[in-house]
Amino acid sequence: MRAAVGWLSSDPTGRSVDPRTPAFRRPGGFPSPAERRRALAAAVRSLAAHYDHRGPGLAIDLAGGTGYYLARTLDALPHRHGVCLDLSVPALRRAARAHRRAAALGADVWQPLPLAARSAAVVLSIFGPRNPAETSRILAPDGTLILAVPGAAHLGELTGPLGMIGIDQRKPRRLAEAYRGYATSEVIAVNHELKLDHADLTALVTMGPSARHITPQDLAARIRGLPSPVTVTVDLQIRASGFAIPLTREIGNNGP
Repeated sequence: MRAAVGWLSSDPTGRSVDPRTPAFRRPGGFPSPAERRRALAAAVRSLAAHYDHRGPGLAIDLAGGTGYYLARTLDALPHRHGVCLDLSVPALRRAARAHRRAAALGADVWQPLPLAARSAAVVLSIFGPRNPAETSRILAPDGTLILAVPGAAHLGELTGPLGMIGIDQRKPRRLAEAYRGYATSEVIAVNHELKLDHADLTALVTMGPSARHITPQDLAARIRGLPSPVTVTVDLQIRASGFAIPLTREIGNNGP
């Protein structure tokens, strides 16, 4: 499986974000200076390699942007091929070239995924919407789910000044309920400070859920009122989980 020059779309609406979105100028589809990307990618790669059971299956990156984290994961899993799913045409074009064993597929992760049941040996859910039901359907019984979960302090310095959505204090409980059939095997904390310039801040907000709650004009005005660069806190937990009872668990329906 190789997608070196193109990508496929399974989304009938043909939806795509604006290719001028600043975040697509940076690897990973997220405004991350190199040290932030490397620290997070190292944690994801370490967990994927450690908990890989070497059985059949793909490495799947849900809402994977430009395929940055999938490519680093595939470097650690030389026996696997991978698929990056996203709705953004610009991101998919880059994801198709992110790794020689990676393909890119246009799909809405909120909808039924165009993947066979139990076809994934590892599923990455880093910075994007989550679909626990479909994740459980595609994940192999002995597969590994890797989640990036923001902590209470994550980007907290920007919540008030930029009108960003804060971290829901109920999030840990909601995630535990959504993935109640899983058992966490290991957690790696990624905590450090990061300096973001005004372009980084614009990309950070426009690529996240806060973009729906602030106009571009208001955002630009708020950012102009901040120093450049701004020091912010990165507070993430990278969790590796598997099915609590992998040999007997029923995984959704038997659809593709």
